[in-house]
Amino acid sequence: MIGGGVGLLPIGAAADRHGPMPVLAAVNLGVAFASAWLAASSWSGEPASLAAGFAFGMVGFSCYPLASAALNQTAAPGARLAANGLLILVSGLGGCLGPLAAAALTPRCGPSAGFVVIGTGAAITAALIALSGACSTDAEKLHPTQPSRDHDPVASHWPPW
Repeated sequence: MIGGGVGLLPIGAAADRHGPMPVLAAVNLGVAFASAWLAASSWSGEPASLAAGFAFGMVGFSCYPLASAALNQTAAPGARLAANGLLILVSGLGGCLGPLAAAALTPRCGPSAGFVVIGTGAAITAALIALSGACSTDAEKLHPTQPSRDHDPVASHWPPW
């Protein structure tokens, strides 16, 4: 939990600067490495496990907010609510199927099976993001032209910050 709180600020700043998709790919790679570290640290003692858990929290807590930001940036304005509902559904499906997969792997991987499943899923997600071409650094994609606040009926009622 502490690692997650510490990681959100720099990861959010990186997403603001580079866009959410490349940062989401990098964070998923971080989750894969932190999961491998956690799986291996179970044999190395408490300090290594605490450090690995902190690293896992730093990157793992930001996956869902980054995915939501990327989705909101690419979805049509009228489809954002439905798209976020689908993101919640897929996340919940992973939360249900992941432990089942970990339980099936426990005889082979031992108590670290959950981290093997999480790390594998994160590595596959990072690869799919990279292969999709969504990690573009095109300036217009990262910072699309925003309409003037004076002509936007919603933004004109919000504070300027």
